[in-house]
Amino acid sequence: MKHLFFLLLTASFVASCSDWVPEPDKELREEAEKMQALQKTGCVFSSPDHTLSGIELRNAASTEQVLGKDTKLTGDSTHLFYSGNRKQMLALTVFAGDYLNQVSVFRVYYAPNGNQPYPKMKTSDFVTEKGIRLGISRKELTGKLGSCYIVKDSTANTVTLKYLIVQDLVYFATYQFRNDQLEAMAFGYEYP
Repeated sequence: MKHLFFLLLTASFVASCSDWVPEPDKELREEAEKMQALQKTGCVFSSPDHTLSGIELRNAASTEQVLGKDTKLTGDSTHLFYSGNRKQMLALTVFAGDYLNQVSVFRVYYAPNGNQPYPKMKTSDFVTEKGIRLGISRKELTGKLGSCYIVKDSTANTVTLKYLIVQDLVYFATYQFRNDQLEAMAFGYEYP
């Protein structure tokens, strides 16, 4: 009888604690559920950016053409560059196992300060082939990419939009706005 009482007490405790147990991939699960719900409405993001300031995703030759033949962006690392006026930062991520100079993810944001020893690129703004650049409004962005996105984070004056394509490689694009101006963006492929 004691064992049955203890078993029921333990089961009751575990059931009441189920809300306390952290779910490590909860954010990813919720994001996937939002994307599935969006796709069920027939909304599909199908026209992503693949180029930023002349560098094309997963195309080492384009990286060398923009940054120079002596460029050596190694895998499993992120390489930082200033814009020509040192007001913006570009982070180029090369995954482990990728070829030299084969960029899989672009990140662009305003530079915290222009005094780090990062190399400068010639361009003053980092711009995608669709004309997306820091400072544009949410309306301008959705006019170029469409409305097949989910809202990832949102506060009174900030919002992050995420676009996603799931195929052989997962393509993502996130755009963070503050006071309706694009302040950071990242797009490319998730690590396989």
